[in-house]
Amino acid sequence: MAMRTRKVVVILMGTVCVLVVAVSVMVVGAHLLTGGYHMRADRFDTGAEAKSARESMPRWLPDGAKDISWNWATTGRERKLKATLPSGALPQGCTAGRPDRTPEVPEVKAGWFPKDAAKKAAARCGSGTFTYYAYLDRRTLIAWLNTPDEG
Repeated sequence: MAMRTRKVVVILMGTVCVLVVAVSVMVVGAHLLTGGYHMRADRFDTGAEAKSARESMPRWLPDGAKDISWNWATTGRERKLKATLPSGALPQGCTAGRPDRTPEVPEVKAGWFPKDAAKKAAARCGSGTFTYYAYLDRRTLIAWLNTPDEG
């Protein structure tokens, strides 16, 4: 009887070990695939559509803006935004002015986001913890928000 109990215990222990390893691999794999946090990407035809679809879309984005690309993290306030503006002027709610230091760019992946964007920051849009850094390239607005969740 003792030998039989021993076999059952060994089989159960082996099964538990295999399950622990499998779950660990899945967790690490999911973490690597998402870059450690959940990234999302949205595209909208107009600013009005973007603001209607996403409550967290900045309100200063003009309704008439076109071709909106918005990449964001579900954890924290990390955003990258590209929009074609109706005119070559900054939107209402944005103030021209270079920052005192080069702002950090969020780690949210976006193939369309210029690698040298931080050096080009020439405006701030929004206010408080929702202040985006931005610049205009003709009528294309490039903006980003980088205030990761501290909780």
